[in-house]
Amino acid sequence: MTEKLEVAAANWRRECVACLDQFKNSKLVSLACHKYCKMCFATLVSASLASEDQWPVKCCTEFIPSADVLRHVSRKQQKKFLQREIEWSTPVDERIYCAAVNCGRFIPRSAIRKNKTCVRCQKCRTNVCTQCLRLWHGKDDCPNEVGLQDALILAESQGWKRCPNCRAMVSKNQGCRIIHCRCGGHFCYVCGNSCPRNGACVCEAAGPDGPAGAVAELRANAEAQSENSSEASSALAESIASTSSEDTQDLEEIERARIAVDNMRNRQVAEKVRAIHRRYAVATKELEGIHQKQRQLIYARWNRQEKQLSDDLQDAINGLEARAQRSLDLATKEYKHRLAYLQNLGEDFLSMEETIMIAEGKVVWADLNRRMISSVPNPYSEKENTKVKKEIQLQKKDKLGNREEQIEKYTEEVRKLVEECNQARDKTRAILDTIYREYEYGLSRIHAAEAQWMDAVMAERQSMLQKMENDEIAHASKNLQ
Repeated sequence: MTEKLEVAAANWRRECVACLDQFKNSKLVSLACHKYCKMCFATLVSASLASEDQWPVKCCTEFIPSADVLRHVSRKQQKKFLQREIEWSTPVDERIYCAAVNCGRFIPRSAIRKNKTCVRCQKCRTNVCTQCLRLWHGKDDCPNEVGLQDALILAESQGWKRCPNCRAMVSKNQGCRIIHCRCGGHFCYVCGNSCPRNGACVCEAAGPDGPAGAVAELRANAEAQSENSSEASSALAESIASTSSEDTQDLEEIERARIAVDNMRNRQVAEKVRAIHRRYAVATKELEGIHQKQRQLIYARWNRQEKQLSDDLQDAINGLEARAQRSLDLATKEYKHRLAYLQNLGEDFLSMEETIMIAEGKVVWADLNRRMISSVPNPYSEKENTKVKKEIQLQKKDKLGNREEQIEKYTEEVRKLVEECNQARDKTRAILDTIYREYEYGLSRIHAAEAQWMDAVMAERQSMLQKMENDEIAHASKNLQ
């Protein structure tokens, strides 16, 4: 019975809300508020993909889930829909487009490699600067990088070097000259050129660098000339003291600059983290709103299914009662006709039609045009007439004698027939109740499974959103260090 109902529901013809044509229910795209034919739904999706103002795809201001859109559109529209979803779900200030004149394709953030200042377009293979969003500058600095000139001046005054690969600032206070940058590159701290990971630089750097080397050189010269004159020794001592004082001042300036840079980085990290928290707080609120709408849609669908099940059962019961009542009415009518015939058996030789008319109350006995034996011309003699009358009286007496027995027998038959009809009706009603309970139990299990799945999906979405927030905070903190 359930399969028949499903087939009948699939063959129902419904109206497309856009073109107003009639289609089979199985050929329509069913949304929460309306139904669309395949062509009109594809047109609706195309309009949303053409302009960001129409995004995302919606009907009656209600967003259509991506799974429903992808299930009812062509392969070409599926590909374009996924591209638009990635592009337009990215904040405007974080989007990157190809800088080539004849391209302009959107480049997702996932295409940016770690610690890289450029990203490559997958369509035309053009490199784009992630700072100014123009053509990549190669190993030159980006003119739009915030605070670049101030950082270069500070680096020059402090003797810092830049990685030739990622252009990051590097400060060294001890160890060998070969620097291992966070981008994976290796370079010499003295000459700034790239070099092998485990090799030595080919540059010729004489002696130690920095203020400490100058002090050591002065001390060596002082020891060599200490024997010549005391005046030279005094001058040398003053020079050493002055150099040591300058070294101390330089070290203090370096320490103050380092503390200032650390404080600036900490403020930048804190501001970046606050911005990330604000953005993800909005995303979390929007996600909760989507979950609430999805719950309402699912609950509404459950109510419709339960109501449809109850209506189907009531229709089946009404049909059963109607069929049973028709059977009983037919049996009762036949019983009345037969009973009237039996009751009038032997009374003036009534016809079957007259008997039915009496049983249905259309005429009364006195109004009938009786066909009496006495009114029939008598072709016989008196003796023969007497004999015929006796035979007719005997036949009439026999009929009257068997009438009560026949009435009782027929009444019993009708009673059994009515009882069988009632039993068949009760049995069918019990079968319908059993089917309804089984289907109701199955529907409740499906609803419980859907509720569990819905809770799991919503929890997974929230977990993914929290993980994305944590990863972005970690990435921002690492980049600003």
